[in-house]
Formats: sequence, C-alpha cells, structure tokens
Amino acid sequence: MIDNLIFVVSLLGFLFSLFLISKEKKNPGYCPEFSFVPACHIVAFAFVFILISRILTLNWLQELFFWSGSAIGLILGVWFSFHDSSGKKICPRFFSIPLCYISSFVFLLLIIFRLMM
Repeated sequence: MIDNLIFVVSLLGFLFSLFLISKEKKNPGYCPEFSFVPACHIVAFAFVFILISRILTLNWLQELFFWSGSAIGLILGVWFSFHDSSGKKICPRFFSIPLCYISSFVFLLLIIFRLMM
C-alpha cells in the first residue's frame, strides 16, 4: 500500500516537474538555477531516481536510488525555500504558494512514507 503511494506521489511529482520544465523552456528563468542548471530539471531527476527505486529488485539498489533522489530533492527544496523566505522570491508560485515549499513538503512526505514501510 505505502509502496504504491510512494510510486503515485513520485509519478505526479515527476509529471509536474515536466510541466515546469516546459514553462522554463518557454520562459527562461522561470525556475531558479542551481549551479547554472534550472532547479526543475534537478527535481525531475530526483523523482526519476525515486521511480527507478520502485522497479529495482536488489534491495541495496532500491535504497541507494530512493535515498539519493530523496536527499537531492529535499536539500534542493530546503535550499530554495530558505532563499525564498529571506525575501528573494525566487521560486515560481502555485496559487501564491512557492513551489520550493511544496517540493520540500513532498520529498519529506516521501521520506516519511518510506520510513513507515
């Protein structure tokens, strides 16, 4: 049950990241950059790692991919949330909520779900 929930949340996160990437392509600078790479690309990559972890059969590879993707996504979300809350307003908004806050919450939720398994 929780395994399916992790898969669904990760898939939705990945699809939403693709939507943000398309907005970034149309409007460069839409996503904040981290080392000259738009953050939406890195977040999509993190979700892909989590999705890959759900289909791997070797336990140690599942753990490696899940925790790597979760760490990348959570650290990036917290990093941009901190900068956004300090007044720079660098994160795109979704119904007036900075997406970096939502991203941090989603990756934290995925970690909590994983710890419940």
